[in-house]
Amino acid sequence: GIQINGATDSITAIDGTIDVVSAIGNAGVVTATAFVGNITGNVTGNINHTGNLELQTGGVTRAHFNPSGHFAIAGITTMSGNLTIENAEPSIFFTDTNGNPDYKIFNDSGALKIYDTTYSATRLQIGPTNGEVTVASNTNFPNGITMNPGTASVVNTIAQRLGDTDTKIRFPGADTFSVETAGDERLRITSDG
Repeated sequence: GIQINGATDSITAIDGTIDVVSAIGNAGVVTATAFVGNITGNVTGNINHTGNLELQTGGVTRAHFNPSGHFAIAGITTMSGNLTIENAEPSIFFTDTNGNPDYKIFNDSGALKIYDTTYSATRLQIGPTNGEVTVASNTNFPNGITMNPGTASVVNTIAQRLGDTDTKIRFPGADTFSVETAGDERLRITSDG
């Protein structure tokens, strides 16, 4: 049977389970400290909560909204369609929970950047104009670089042996090519030949 207690505003099943034989309808506000069970059909209205609003499966929080409006997802997220991030500086953060460095990918005034948030350094930048690519620090291409068709443009030094900073192949001026070893120029070819 069912016991209705007006003093405590409660409905209790004597055997611990309320079996629904036909639909139970409600008009107005339903207040409860917890809801357990399946929800079928459309749910409309607001869910108000002062702490985190959590979505759980198997007793584990899979996603939640915090009171500031941030949405967090645990585990693998699969999406279809497009993901659009709009902001003055839209960013995606990659935080390594068991090591450093951490990174963010973001649009900085039209330049796409991969930024090392641990060491405050831009590691790779594309743009903002003509698609130029800027790579910070040393860049290693173990299988070489193939450009077909294309031209590599350099400001001055085209090649320098890793760990040997005083041996270089350079373009020190217009129409001039030079080779340096031990910090001294050993060969220079100019427009006169």
